[in-house]
Amino acid sequence: MHDEPDLGEVCPECGTHHRVIESIPAQPLTQSLVEELRESTNFTFVRGTNWISGKNLGLSTDQEVTEDLIIGTQTKALYLKLYEPGWVVEIEEKPFEDEDETVEDVAQEILLFVSHDREELLFEMLEIISTELDPTYDCPECDYLETGGSTLARNFLFHLTESHNYTGEKALSVLEECTLDAE
Repeated sequence: MHDEPDLGEVCPECGTHHRVIESIPAQPLTQSLVEELRESTNFTFVRGTNWISGKNLGLSTDQEVTEDLIIGTQTKALYLKLYEPGWVVEIEEKPFEDEDETVEDVAQEILLFVSHDREELLFEMLEIISTELDPTYDCPECDYLETGGSTLARNFLFHLTESHNYTGEKALSVLEECTLDAE
């Protein structure tokens, strides 16, 4: 993925035509807006990733919003990221017809790729920040309460995933909240 792709051209690096998708409002999307997109007839697959409180993005809502979206049309799956001009195509893939692959299969593969890539990047960033700050790891499910000085970020992630069955993305979101609160 790119830091910010050049728009309107086929990228020589990845072969994707990075362009703005005008049919989606150029704003972070709440879960209800993602659900509206999912129910529309234009898309066969819609999934937001990287959910974060709107307050952390400077919005006037504390609802969770996303700036990352995976959609499927009748013929292809796309990973979209919100930039200044709107929702930009980061990845665009078609199913392999000779393997009976569906658009939903491709969208799920993109979701796994994006989630894994995001988790690795976020974990690295949070480990660096955690050494600079002293975040409080406060579990929303139980009385687990540690600080950056008393445990590592990965221990808190392990607690969330093992004790409360959080997905990797959800656990990273909680860790991110704790780290942002320490700033």
